[in-house]
Amino acid sequence: MSGLVVAGFMVLVIAIAVLLAIGIFSIRSGLKALPGAASLGLEPVWHKQPKILLGINNIAFAVLLILVGILSIAPNPTIKTTLFVIIIITFIVSIFLVISSILVSLQAAKNLRAKKNN
Repeated sequence: MSGLVVAGFMVLVIAIAVLLAIGIFSIRSGLKALPGAASLGLEPVWHKQPKILLGINNIAFAVLLILVGILSIAPNPTIKTTLFVIIIITFIVSIFLVISSILVSLQAAKNLRAKKNN
């Protein structure tokens, strides 16, 4: 293996580790904030928490990077096709999580404005 390949692999591993750490941190802080969610204009359920959704999205993106890394070294065309399908599904889930996170954040801001005006 050349030095450039090893360096690229190390950058990929570091990026995956950082995304996983940020994702876990976001999920944990979102779970800690869950009891006080009603005061912020959010519903007190996990799937309506922007931090939790962002954390799950970071983990999904780390999985996406792992799958792309495996795809680049997979020797079998059948494995490559399967990985490509899984990558597409993971990407769609990631987009869905980002959209959900944005919608939940906008709804929370709207709820806070309405609560402040009352």
